[in-house]
Amino acid sequence: MPLIGCFDGLVAVYASFGSTAAVVNAVNLGWKGIADVGGIGTSAAPYTVAVKPDGVHSTDQLVQSAYSQIGDKFGWLSYWTVSWPSTGDTFYNAGHLGGQVAAQTVQNTLGNFQPAYIILDPEGFNTPASNPGQWADFINGFADGVISINAAFRPAFYCGQSDYQTYNLSAINHPAFIAITPILGTNPFVSGSNITGFAAYYAACPSGAYVNQVITWHARWNSVQFNGSGVPCGPS
Repeated sequence: MPLIGCFDGLVAVYASFGSTAAVVNAVNLGWKGIADVGGIGTSAAPYTVAVKPDGVHSTDQLVQSAYSQIGDKFGWLSYWTVSWPSTGDTFYNAGHLGGQVAAQTVQNTLGNFQPAYIILDPEGFNTPASNPGQWADFINGFADGVISINAAFRPAFYCGQSDYQTYNLSAINHPAFIAITPILGTNPFVSGSNITGFAAYYAACPSGAYVNQVITWHARWNSVQFNGSGVPCGPS
């Protein structure tokens, strides 16, 4: 399965896509990348479950179906919310189990393309990591879980700027996607060699000023999210 796209400073749209048509519509509006919600957290192992908007097909399958309809016209980031470990479990194991579910779901789409990154969104249920070691264990566990399913997949993690700074996440040897809000008039206050993209919210229509602001942050893979679950307009 080939990787899709490299934004090189362009901006994707992050949303909860409820159908293949919604993905296709976002691309037709002019977005060069799709960032989808692949999974949501659960309170017990394996700490995440695939989102199935129609009760049958995962969001990642909807993205694959969009590729089959319109071809290689957009990049793809698959975000997975994974909950922290329940009592008695370890941060590494919780991350590992979540990573396996995420990667297996993508693997099961049986499409011709794979996400550029499968991204850990560490939130949800249970007690969060409270020191750099726990954060590292959780992220590394997720990455190892993803790779255990398919060594060609590329795991990454998402976090806020304060967490990135407080828990020394610049030292993590995996790509980081940094949350930023608000968008207009804002610039990142963190830097690090593993920062691969910024996930910014919230944009509004017309979105050109928001998109242009994110581009000035000079990351390779970026996304904006509108206030709501949909994609109300294109990137201008």
